[in-house]
Amino acid sequence: MITKTVTTEACCGASAIYFIIDAPLTMETIQKFIANGFKEQPKFSQQGILYVFNDDFSLSGQLGNTKLQLTCKVRGCENNLKVLDSIL
Repeated sequence: MITKTVTTEACCGASAIYFIIDAPLTMETIQKFIANGFKEQPKFSQQGILYVFNDDFSLSGQLGNTKLQLTCKVRGCENNLKVLDSIL
C-alpha cells in the first residue's frame, strides 16, 4: 500500500512522483507489475533494481527499499495511476 506521495518537477515539464510504500520492493513486486501489463528490464533486476515501464510512465526503485519513483513519459500521466493501487 502507498503510504505517502511526493510530486516534483522533472525534465521538459513532466512530473516525477515518489511513493513511500508499506512493504519493501521484491522480485514478487516486479512479477505483479509484469502481470498487469508492464515491461521489465531484466538487466536492472539482476542488479537488485526494480525498473518497469508502460506507455505512460516508468517505475524504479532498489529492491529491499520502500521508496518507488515514477517518471511520467507523457503529460497528465498522474491521472492514470489507478493501476498502481491494485499492484502495491
